Amino acid sequence: MGLISKYIPVDKQLHLIVGFFIGLIVAAISRQFLTGCVVAGAAGVSKECYDWVSNYLNAKKGLPKVHDVDFFDYLATQIGGVVGAGLVTLAITFGVK
Repeated sequence: MGLISKYIPVDKQLHLIVGFFIGLIVAAISRQFLTGCVVAGAAGVSKECYDWVSNYLNAKKGLPKVHDVDFFDYLATQIGGVVGAGLVTLAITFGVK
């Protein structure tokens, strides 16, 4: 077990990484910090909605939950998006063309 995994669950790390790359790519394409943040947040909300629907459908079939709906999963995705979009914004602001 790595040092980071000891304190931050792997699932949250994955949400953070995915959010980071979504924010980074969208902000780089749009050249807008806010757009990168919003799209990363929308991805986080969409994933949690997917988890909720999957759990609902599985419950109707008598199957176990696929994944818990967790606000902190969304939050990790959003934080990653803010960091990714922020790095692009800093690069644009300080002269990377």
